[in-house]
Amino acid sequence: MKLNLEELCFDVLKKNSKIFIHNKVGVEREDLDMNVFTDVKWIIILILINIVINF
Repeated sequence: MKLNLEELCFDVLKKNSKIFIHNKVGVEREDLDMNVFTDVKWIIILILINIVINF
């Protein structure tokens, strides 16, 4: 499935914003305006893992 990475990251951050705010986690987004071919569930898991690792 072809997805826009920036839109997908925004959706993941929005859905999990309360958790990030509660834990005082800041997120920087840059250079995400591209389309990727991936499975939605898989990329969401990767985004969340990346945020946790960088926390």
